[in-house]
Amino acid sequence: MRCLQARASRAHDERFRGAGAERNPGQHRMSGIQTPMHHRERAVLGDDIWDKVLIPRVHLRRTGRPDEIAQTIVFLCSDEASYISGSTLTPDGGFTLTV
Repeated sequence: MRCLQARASRAHDERFRGAGAERNPGQHRMSGIQTPMHHRERAVLGDDIWDKVLIPRVHLRRTGRPDEIAQTIVFLCSDEASYISGSTLTPDGGFTLTV
């Protein structure tokens, strides 16, 4: 599973880098976000295992809220992110840092 996720991550990153380089340099920004879809895993593992095993491995010790993911998207679309292009942000609470 980790190997497949790593491949998917690289493919995702490369897609945004390539698209960012191809689209009218100097005129368009192209970036993306990559975040785990925790609801699937939680449904499979169950709440008890999720809370006792997985959450302690997340750096911030909690799952992200939809509004936090939305804020990342809003940021990338804003003038504050005007110098970010061809990058992928990973709003995952530090999960990829600690796993």
